[in-house]
Amino acid sequence: MAERGVRGLILSALMACACGGDDAAAGGEGSSGGAETTGTTSDSTSGSVSSGDGSTSDDASTSGSTTGEAVVDWPNLECDPLVPTYCGYPFPNNVFSVADASTPSGRRLALSRATMPPTNDGFQGEPDAFNDRDGFSPGGTILAHLEGAVATGLADSLHIADSLGDDSPTILLDVTTGERVPHFAELDVNAPAEEASLMIQPAVTLEYTHRYIVAVRGMVDEGGSVVAASEAFAALRDGTPSDDAAVEDRRPLYIDIFAQLQDAGVAREDLQLAWDFTVASREDTNGRVLAMRDAALEAVGDGPTYEILSVDEDVSESIFRRIEGEIEVPLFLDDPGPGGVLTLDGDGVPVANATARYGFTAMVPYSAQDAPAPGVLFGHGLFGSRSQVEASAFGELSNAANITFVGVDWIGMSSEDPALVGLIVSNGNLGQFRTLPDRLQQSLVNFLLVTRMLRTSIVDDPAFTYEGQSMLDGDTTYYYGGSQGGIMGASYMALATDVTRGVLAVPGQSYNLLLERSVNFDSFADVINSTYPQAFDRQMLLGLVQLLWDRAEPSGLSRHIIEDTLPGTPSHQVLLLDAIGDHQVTTLGAHVMARTIGVPLLAENPREVWGLEQVEGPLDSALVEYDFGLPPEPLGNEPMREGEDPHGQLTDVPAAVQTATHYFLQGEAVNFCDGVCDPG
Repeated sequence: MAERGVRGLILSALMACACGGDDAAAGGEGSSGGAETTGTTSDSTSGSVSSGDGSTSDDASTSGSTTGEAVVDWPNLECDPLVPTYCGYPFPNNVFSVADASTPSGRRLALSRATMPPTNDGFQGEPDAFNDRDGFSPGGTILAHLEGAVATGLADSLHIADSLGDDSPTILLDVTTGERVPHFAELDVNAPAEEASLMIQPAVTLEYTHRYIVAVRGMVDEGGSVVAASEAFAALRDGTPSDDAAVEDRRPLYIDIFAQLQDAGVAREDLQLAWDFTVASREDTNGRVLAMRDAALEAVGDGPTYEILSVDEDVSESIFRRIEGEIEVPLFLDDPGPGGVLTLDGDGVPVANATARYGFTAMVPYSAQDAPAPGVLFGHGLFGSRSQVEASAFGELSNAANITFVGVDWIGMSSEDPALVGLIVSNGNLGQFRTLPDRLQQSLVNFLLVTRMLRTSIVDDPAFTYEGQSMLDGDTTYYYGGSQGGIMGASYMALATDVTRGVLAVPGQSYNLLLERSVNFDSFADVINSTYPQAFDRQMLLGLVQLLWDRAEPSGLSRHIIEDTLPGTPSHQVLLLDAIGDHQVTTLGAHVMARTIGVPLLAENPREVWGLEQVEGPLDSALVEYDFGLPPEPLGNEPMREGEDPHGQLTDVPAAVQTATHYFLQGEAVNFCDGVCDPG
């Protein structure tokens, strides 16, 4: 354990260098899984399978297969023999859950300790932190392994439409709707060939509580021969005998799975692997932070309490005052600092157990002397701090647009957190990772209360007045975030009640997709690779922590920004800006975010993006891409490294600054480029 602690401390030093680019911008085996309420049911009199809407399909029997009644039910397994090369695969997987009538999904995760990735000294943590979810991630990577398979024929990130084709080797089927889900598929390029996981990345966030079937067919080896199915899956597919209870217990389930796939045009005899999983409910995914928001806003009444700590004047040519202060907020964590986790009542609802003070930094422009300036909440970059709001580029924008940027720390992913995150990753106790999303949820509350403060209690404070007039426009507030601030800004915008317009620069979702495609992950990768030498374990680690991250990051919230808004929350407008060839936040993540939110591309875009229509402005919400003339981005799960990183360059692009400024002032997404945006 001491060695793992040392690696965590080393990581903290490494991360101090890695994030510099952002400155600019348990169930046991054999128990029943219970019936799936959203799945299909059997019509025992006809031998066919009913699909929930009353329609029926043939039994999907083939020669040599068993027949019988379809029962959508799962044993709870420690390991699944469908993928014998790794205990936790395929993942996510309903055999790692049990029935639970008390949850909105009707399920509860029941991962065993055997599925926890072992460290290099054999330590495996407890699964308890993951097992309070009522389903799997709506935005996580889907993982499997077929021995000897190569990537031939897989729909890559440039050919997402191919994943919906009749000949796609991978199929992701929404059982609730009967529709195929667009995705791209890849093999882990960071692994040796014998440990290269098959990774399926949904192109849009999956639907709450829906059951999904994953199917794989036609994958070949280096010689072009079709890869054989595992013994366990072949027994299910072909109806051959098996002495494995995990196979026999699922034969009724697979009558349904094969029937669903046949209805989708996928022949049973072609399959190399198929399984299913259920996505967590909305209540489980974002119910905690929503309850925290509502309780906190009620608690502060007419406005949060705060204290001004310092006021500096004539800071720069653009900034008149820099104001440092602290806001007092309800504390839902058991400790306000790194390592704190949410305090939950008996129903799993966060409860405030005290209050805490967190800092804010306001940068008031000279222009606010003449007319009150709207406050703009500023979200900083990866493991940064609110001090990034002091960058000169933001000062110039602030004075030109007459807006006051107010920086707040993303606790959980701020400058004080990397050492603890590194220690958790290196010590094998992955359940402790919950501190990161728990702190991020508190951070979202902090941002929301600072917003309320800018509209109420602080408006007439002497620090914000000039010649007897407030320099704050208490009726108008916006959001701006870049990089991590663009990522977490999507979560903020889904929850905001006092902000309806925001700009998200170089954003993306989910972290499971983003991490290995970021150069900032390099130092984490060094520690992870030494702690978890097997590539399968590393992918499982990322899949597991996504289950925790969902409660704070955009995979669990961004779909609610414009449509399907959360209870008590208005609809919002968002402008997304990305940089093609970004080394730190892959534009694939921005595309997933844009598709999930439901925003189009603002014409003229430098390239076609699957699933996003190009629309002439002005628009209420949009994604705008800027082409810096870099070589093509890698197709695999690795970072873009060629050329100069454009991640922090948008603030140096006049057309991008003009687009953001116009959006704040007029609420219109307008392309100020002369045709295609190609500042490179």
